[in-house]
Amino acid sequence: MTGLSFGLVGAPKAGKTHACRSLAALPGLKYAFVAPLGELTAYEGSGIVAEPYSDDEWRPSERSFKSTGYAKMMAKLKELEGAKEPLAAVIFDTVNRGPSELIWHNVLQAYGTDDPRELGGNSRQPYVTYASRLTELLERLDLLRYRTGAHVVMTFHEDVREAEGVGVPRRETEAGKTVLHWDVARLPMLRGAMRQDILGWFDAAFFCEPVLNSNPYRCKFVAFPDSMRAAGTRLPIMAELQKMKEIPNDVAAIVKMAQVKQKGA
Repeated sequence: MTGLSFGLVGAPKAGKTHACRSLAALPGLKYAFVAPLGELTAYEGSGIVAEPYSDDEWRPSERSFKSTGYAKMMAKLKELEGAKEPLAAVIFDTVNRGPSELIWHNVLQAYGTDDPRELGGNSRQPYVTYASRLTELLERLDLLRYRTGAHVVMTFHEDVREAEGVGVPRRETEAGKTVLHWDVARLPMLRGAMRQDILGWFDAAFFCEPVLNSNPYRCKFVAFPDSMRAAGTRLPIMAELQKMKEIPNDVAAIVKMAQVKQKGA
């Protein structure tokens, strides 16, 4: 069967990595692209192969703008595409500290800066290239799950930003120009316009949130879409999940539910 793709959005310590660790229950190789380095601790003893991805020589304070992590990440993805053993899951935890920053560094490396404002009239071009490379990564992951049956999970820290299409549009004047504004909402933490529509790439997207007053402490999933945000709804059990009183932050359990649904269809 085709692998499923999931986007998980939440604040720090809201259960995103716990949800990723649940994939250890699936048979086959599980691989996690991990950033920041501190996330490695959470994967110790999980049965998931987790490796860190960072740019050790990206040091703006020393005017050193050297990108190595992006090439390393894409080379590893190519290796996984040709894996000889069954590939169960590929995890990016977290995207904003991993692929997003690695791509951004790789783009700005050519300009010798970490600040697009130094580029003057060319300050928008890095965002265009960033979006193109992030899109390539998403397309490669789609191809991977269709070819191998591996499930893909990408986690994001959440950001409160203006969300296009949310609320009533307002025309406001800024610096002599008329600008259209929308309400703010919780969005994946990414650069530029990609934060607005990346959740549409996934079969299902969830907010990770703590369960209030839970003892012992636990977290839950809140299903997209809702009245504030749009997201993919291709997961065959999405309607059933949205009716649940509380969705546990267990990706493996949701995968198994979806597979049962597919086999019974």
